[in-house]
Amino acid sequence: MSEYKSTPGPWRRGKGYGAVVSDSFIGTKDCNDKYGSLAFYGGHLICESASPGNIRLISEAPSLLAIAEDLLEFAIEERKCFYQSVASPDGHIDQDEAETLRIEDERIESARAVIARAKGESA
Repeated sequence: MSEYKSTPGPWRRGKGYGAVVSDSFIGTKDCNDKYGSLAFYGGHLICESASPGNIRLISEAPSLLAIAEDLLEFAIEERKCFYQSVASPDGHIDQDEAETLRIEDERIESARAVIARAKGESA
């Protein structure tokens, strides 16, 4: 698995219609500045021609990914604690608790898959 790289946040609304920009960039050469794009867009271009609603969502993408990763770690630990609290010494759990664990496992796997897709990895 390769190391995940994207333009660091925060991302924000740029100049003009539909631009989302960052004050940072990924790469060895600042291609955005070659044609005066920094001044034109007001930062390093993430995307352009986005609708106002999409601008808000796209701008929050780095924060949403970081929070999703933190919440996934928390959910995994909470699931472990729940299992330990309800399992008998031989590992047996009743049907209701098994259903709760099944639902939590599905949520955890869904979160893992979304995070992997956001990072360009296979789930």
